[in-house]
Amino acid sequence: MTEPSSRPESSAPEAPGLDVEREFRALVGEGLREYGAGNWSEARALFQRAYDLVPSAEALRMMGNASYELRQYSRSVELLERALSESARPLRPERAVEATDALERARRFVAVVTVELEPRDLHLEIDLAPVSLRSDGTLLLDPGSHRFVARADGFETRELNVELAAGQAYRFVIALVAEPSPSRESSTSEPPTSEPAASALLVDHPPLPPPPRVDLAPLLSAQGEARRARMSLRASRVGLVFSVAMVAVGGLVMGLSDRTDGLTPTFLGGDCRYQCRWSGGSVLGLTLTVAGGVGSLSSLVAWLVRRRSARRTETRTRVLELEVRRETEANSRSLELASEPLDSSSPAPTPSPATPSPATPSPATPSPSTSSTPSPATPSPATPSPSASSTPSPATSALPFGTLTLDAQPWCVVEIDGEVIGQTPIVAQRVPVGARVVTCTNTEVGARRELHLVVREGEHLRQRIQLP
Repeated sequence: MTEPSSRPESSAPEAPGLDVEREFRALVGEGLREYGAGNWSEARALFQRAYDLVPSAEALRMMGNASYELRQYSRSVELLERALSESARPLRPERAVEATDALERARRFVAVVTVELEPRDLHLEIDLAPVSLRSDGTLLLDPGSHRFVARADGFETRELNVELAAGQAYRFVIALVAEPSPSRESSTSEPPTSEPAASALLVDHPPLPPPPRVDLAPLLSAQGEARRARMSLRASRVGLVFSVAMVAVGGLVMGLSDRTDGLTPTFLGGDCRYQCRWSGGSVLGLTLTVAGGVGSLSSLVAWLVRRRSARRTETRTRVLELEVRRETEANSRSLELASEPLDSSSPAPTPSPATPSPATPSPATPSPSTSSTPSPATPSPATPSPSASSTPSPATSALPFGTLTLDAQPWCVVEIDGEVIGQTPIVAQRVPVGARVVTCTNTEVGARRELHLVVREGEHLRQRIQLP
């Protein structure tokens, strides 16, 4: 009890007054009730008030969880990272594990944007709100459309509209162009030749085209149909088991009634002493047997029909999943290709203003010993660079390959070296030469098989697999 008085500096923020602590707990309790009711905005506002009153890592964690439910994933990542590093009232170990798991889930739905600014002290706004870069020079943004606005004194304002996808990384170079000064334009008339060269050194990146949206409606519809087909298949299986059980019970009752119908009951004082005749047992057993047989037959037919329907919907779902995955990978590759010229265009203008200047005074040759010798030395190392860069491209594109035709009974999803190719049958699939691992998986029957093949150039392999 004497420690707070001996250390007033450190205990002041850790031990709030009773009224403050009571209000803090009331806000946390009200926030938990709103969170349990699904009112995420109200819950986050209450946890924010509690954190402003008494800083705590648990309030930050609940604010991050509420932001995740509101699909504000970038804010959720920021709040959960602050919760894990909060020193005032830190998280308990089990809460820290939950916060780490929630942080990993939220990071899957944010876009990581690396921004290079020129000049570095420019003012950057995203969606009309000022932003500052993280310690690693990146920004975390939610997927969707965003508007970048860059301003700086003495430079022209630059706007950039981009479309970001979840889980993707982007790199943007925002370079502002200096505003033309009226005094410089009126005093000098010849610098127009050098002005384009100076402006060419500033990298002006056009906005990236928005990636084509992947239509998920067919996939979601197919997944819903597959889910309903699986539930119907389970119901048919349960009905079949119940009908078979009725047949078994009916047969048992009929057997017992046949055994006891021939016995003569012995009564002692109005009570059954030994074996009593059970009248009506055969009728009940026959009824159960007939009803169970009819139910078994109908359940078996329904199970077969629904099993076929479930297989068909599962196959359609897998095909749509493969199509969505390929479209997503193609979109990400197109975004990477669209951003490549932005990075490679910056060094291209630099040799253009430097190389033509020594080339023009060479025919005058006032002093050939000094001016002509260094001038050809500068362009000579620049010329082999394009030849060196152009030679590896045909070497990598002309890789030898073979072809593979594969069929399986029943169907399976084929992977080659971990890359999903599609569903059988696979016909004349191009495969690079060398040792390859072909995996066939059928999740419906729980079968998986691996083939180790050696592909030679120009060879056509044919394989037929029988899954258990």
